[in-house]
Amino acid sequence: MGGESQSLTGDYIRSFKHGNYLVTETNAQTTDWTSAWQYPPYDGQLRQDVYTHLSNGADMVEHWHWHSIHSGQETYWKGVLGHDLEPNRAYAEVSRTAHELDRIGQHLVGLKITNQVAILYSVDSANVLDFMPFSHSAGPQWTSSPPAADYGALVTQMHRVLYNLNIGTDFVFPEDADFSKYKVLIVPALYIAHARPASRILRSPVLRALARHHPQPVRVRHIDLRGHLAQREASDCCSLAGTRPGKPAELRPDPAVKRTRHSRNRQNFLQEAGQWLRSSLLDNGQAPRGRCLEMFRAQPVCRR
Repeated sequence: MGGESQSLTGDYIRSFKHGNYLVTETNAQTTDWTSAWQYPPYDGQLRQDVYTHLSNGADMVEHWHWHSIHSGQETYWKGVLGHDLEPNRAYAEVSRTAHELDRIGQHLVGLKITNQVAILYSVDSANVLDFMPFSHSAGPQWTSSPPAADYGALVTQMHRVLYNLNIGTDFVFPEDADFSKYKVLIVPALYIAHARPASRILRSPVLRALARHHPQPVRVRHIDLRGHLAQREASDCCSLAGTRPGKPAELRPDPAVKRTRHSRNRQNFLQEAGQWLRSSLLDNGQAPRGRCLEMFRAQPVCRR
């Protein structure tokens, strides 16, 4: 787990709890249930992990576990001490970090984080998009492979951008009462929302500022608890076409009309050709093949 993943988890838990939290398990050495994924931490990584958790709002960080066990499923899920129970590189780094926190820990516990940017996380939208994904799965349809992109991937992508810009981020939820304390509210894939949180989003200062520069008012489709669509004003086609208000974009000729016209011309041509062949057969008893071919070549034949 890298720094951005730690920050994502910490920001979500802190926002969900509306306060600081405790980290009851974090890795010490190599992990996994088998010996295939044994990647020990580099020098300084354990110390860096601890301070990353503290900077995201953790009041406690515990390592799992104290020493590596000698049997069972997690034999290779290493603890601070190895199987020999002797001090090692991981123990030295944990000891150093613990002595540092013994000196400055009282100044780090209870830190309050005040962010100006928030991401709206909708559990209902996440469940809907999990049931009806918008992306193909990573594997065949008959397997249980997860989709290549889902609601969580969108949230992670937006949080990663803020993390790379060194912008602290909170998570807010539709049930929260007020979003106005944030200068920027990011709303990813709000597939479904009740009327009350939707109205709070529209009343936010960010959307009001956006509406001043937008040619058309921001509209949402309200859904009540029974799932029926409420009546609303129809949207303007100029907003979709990207033209200025009052002048809808000119559309290309309808392909269906063009196809119908060509079909009619072809039908008329075949009728005329049939009449000419019948008259020629009645007059001479045999159709003049050369003239017939020239006639077919001279007329455009439209293929579907």
